[in-house]
Amino acid sequence: MLEKAPNFLIKKSVITIYMNEMKKLNLLNIYLLLITILFSISCINQRKILKKPIKEQGAAYLFEQLKKSELKYNLFSAKISVTAIENKTSNSFFGTIRLKRDTVLWISISPAVGIEMLRVLITPDSMKIVNRINQTYLSEKFDYVNTLLDTDLDFDVLQSFIIGNDLSYYENDKFKASIDNKKYMLSTVGRGKIKKFVKQNENLKVMLQKIWINPESFKIVKISINELDDKRKIEAKYSLFSEINNQKFAHHVEYEMLADKKMYMQIDYTKVQIDKPFEIPFTIPEKYKKMQ
Repeated sequence: MLEKAPNFLIKKSVITIYMNEMKKLNLLNIYLLLITILFSISCINQRKILKKPIKEQGAAYLFEQLKKSELKYNLFSAKISVTAIENKTSNSFFGTIRLKRDTVLWISISPAVGIEMLRVLITPDSMKIVNRINQTYLSEKFDYVNTLLDTDLDFDVLQSFIIGNDLSYYENDKFKASIDNKKYMLSTVGRGKIKKFVKQNENLKVMLQKIWINPESFKIVKISINELDDKRKIEAKYSLFSEINNQKFAHHVEYEMLADKKMYMQIDYTKVQIDKPFEIPFTIPEKYKKMQ
């Protein structure tokens, strides 16, 4: 039969185990503290690195980098898959998009592969739609786009939101540069053309525009244009960037539009092509009736 260990040996063993565990806890606390300190230092250093150029050069530095990194194209085409949600009703469809910069936007929409439902043609001055299902058509001025979306856009804003570039013909001198959530941010109250909307429509309020920029690629990751009281808002978020012709392009875009109603749209791009020739086929059959 084994003899029991003396009490003092048992107590000593317990104390030893306790001391060892305390040492482990102390080491763990030290490691956690070191990690916290290193993370804090890293965040501080990162913020200093981000802050330096805008502190020295301001918004001009960011606009210069934006210009260098923007998608350069004259012709743009892609296959798209779209999910749109309005009033909790979700619709999904496929399509093809073709864009001639500053000139024309052509979209073909199909609920199923190979069956075209709608064909849309938008220019800086007009919007036309052919509905194959109902054999009807629409031919209106560009402002009809704003009626459909309940927004205040022009063709430049529309193509910029699609491509993920900054607006082409807007004033930049009113912008303030800052850092938001580890991204550069440019913000302003009313660029030139946004002010124009306010002057033309007394019901419009002052619009605030913000642009969030990736600090490494200097690609736009988010754009928002909204009234100061947030009653109207258009927002776009860009992600899943990959290279096309040695240029970065976002293959996933999420849009949110808020006015009298709220609308959410998600677009995924595939088979993206830049500056490859394409046709813009658009005719209105004689037998089609005008939409009422």
